[in-house]
Amino acid sequence: MLIYIVLGLMVISAAMIGYRFKRYGAEYRLVENAAMIIVVAVAASVNAEGGWFSWINYIYIALGAAYIVYGAYGKYKGGTDGYGQ
Repeated sequence: MLIYIVLGLMVISAAMIGYRFKRYGAEYRLVENAAMIIVVAVAASVNAEGGWFSWINYIYIALGAAYIVYGAYGKYKGGTDGYGQ
């Protein structure tokens, strides 16, 4: 049951980050989004038991890391300060 709750959190956080990414760009609220990715990934790692859920967790962590790197590059290139300002 807890795995499905964490899976729901992963989907909700990915949808929120995807919406912000598409609408405002990767550097918009980068710190907030990175914190959400890290917290959900840690919660998912605690529940990963080596089955199908662990593969979803690996994919989530890889996409989250790619988003953080891309957003940091956009911030470095001259976007916002990572808080949407």
